[in-house]
Amino acid sequence: MLEFLISLASYILLLGAWLIIFGWVVDRLAPKILPDWLSYRKFMLRRAAKNSMKSNEVLWGEERHEWRDVLDPAREFPDLDHVWISATTGHFEKLGCQYIRDIENTTLTGQLPKMRTFIRTLLSPDGRTTIGIYHFKNRGLLGWWVGVLGGKIDARIIDIESEFHDGTYLCITTASRQSTLHEPPHTTRCFGPEDATPEQLYQWHQAWLDYLHQTRGVVPTIMKDHHDMMEMEHRRQAKDGAYRRSKNYFTEEDANRIALNDRFARDGEELARIMEKLRVDNQDK
Repeated sequence: MLEFLISLASYILLLGAWLIIFGWVVDRLAPKILPDWLSYRKFMLRRAAKNSMKSNEVLWGEERHEWRDVLDPAREFPDLDHVWISATTGHFEKLGCQYIRDIENTTLTGQLPKMRTFIRTLLSPDGRTTIGIYHFKNRGLLGWWVGVLGGKIDARIIDIESEFHDGTYLCITTASRQSTLHEPPHTTRCFGPEDATPEQLYQWHQAWLDYLHQTRGVVPTIMKDHHDMMEMEHRRQAKDGAYRRSKNYFTEEDANRIALNDRFARDGEELARIMEKLRVDNQDK
């Protein structure tokens, strides 16, 4: 239920909204003003890389993420779409899913306070699947820049996830593929259309469960309550974190995804080289 949210947060931190984006905005004017603009741009990229690594050490670190219950979502998050969240919850409840509780990842909030949100969690009747419903809004200057670059400022997202006994995961999400880091090898992530109904997404997830069982023989972990769901979330966080740390938080696939946008093509390649050097330097210490 947090797979996309942390990935999106890390992606935004990586793109930085720190100075990489600023560099794109003034790129055409700066060479006329600053003779040594290329060196300055590399300096900005190094700073962005260091800032990104520092934040991602928290998001993908070995420490468990902290969570808290949200008892009054409408009061604490008045700018979110509670009508949509309640309606979507109702669709899943009609499918037999059980509402569990509303939660906030305070570790994530600490890194991106302007993007804080809560997750409505549900559990499928057979205990094989968790559902996370959340409204993600990029607030403040960072949110404005993401919007300028074509990002999603107002994202109403449904994540449907299952864990298998072999340590792999399945996630169906309505998030945008272009807004995330590359999925780790232990995760099958499928992107559903934003206008898909909860019923369609749930049926699609069930079909994927059956397909993976038939082709790989994997068996889903059964969850009974909030405790089981959070333990699954912690196991996934640990596995995702270990993978991200082994890649210095930034993979070649991530660089390629950035480079698909011609605004970032040059920066994506340079950023990959800088972060690889930082990784090597850290290993040598």
